[in-house]
Amino acid sequence: MENNFDKEFRDFIYNLDDIVDSFVKKLNQIGFTIDFTKTSINTLENYLLDKHVTIKDDDFYDASCYLGELFKKNYGGDWEIDKNENSKYYKKPVIKNFDPVGMIFSPFSILKETLATREKGALMKILKSSLDDENETEKLNADSKIEKENYRNRSFIDDLDTSNSVDEENHSLKKKQENQAEVNPNQPYKIFKGKAFTKEEWLKFEEEEYQRFSMKNHQHKTNEKPPQTGGGFFLDERESDW
Repeated sequence: MENNFDKEFRDFIYNLDDIVDSFVKKLNQIGFTIDFTKTSINTLENYLLDKHVTIKDDDFYDASCYLGELFKKNYGGDWEIDKNENSKYYKKPVIKNFDPVGMIFSPFSILKETLATREKGALMKILKSSLDDENETEKLNADSKIEKENYRNRSFIDDLDTSNSVDEENHSLKKKQENQAEVNPNQPYKIFKGKAFTKEEWLKFEEEEYQRFSMKNHQHKTNEKPPQTGGGFFLDERESDW
């Protein structure tokens, strides 16, 4: 028999795609471009600070879901509920199975700590610190030399540093192209499958593709959809101390 805890997690997974898709679209429409690249971690933080988001706001919940999906797309892993009663993430949605030994990524906890600092640049520092702490904890628990060697081969922590320069360079190039398109709106803004688009045409094309993607990926869902509780996780997380 399914208990209430498992049901809440099932509903969380069921609603996850819709929550993240809506959040991405909302931010992109108001000038905070997020696209699941590591560069967008800084953009996400800028939005949260600019809008004075708190852990009681829907944006906190939605942003945590986005951060988790960003991590999954870049490093792999699966959403799970931490059922270890001795874990600091007990009963929280976390990402596991992205490394050889058993590290845990908790986007909800990371964003909560970030919002508590209210400092620009804190999100990336806290994210790295969290992974570093997990790395050391799991390393101490490794039972064999082979397991310990696995830690020397993992690059996702350092990758958060080395990837920034590449992502920022690509981001600057994209902004330059956008600025050029503003000067001459009729010049080609994008070329896709041999067809040139102006900026206006490209934005319209993107919107149409987004609608087709949404319909395709949600056509299997029934009309009886579990309620979307955007403000907090199960067990009334809005009022909790996590």
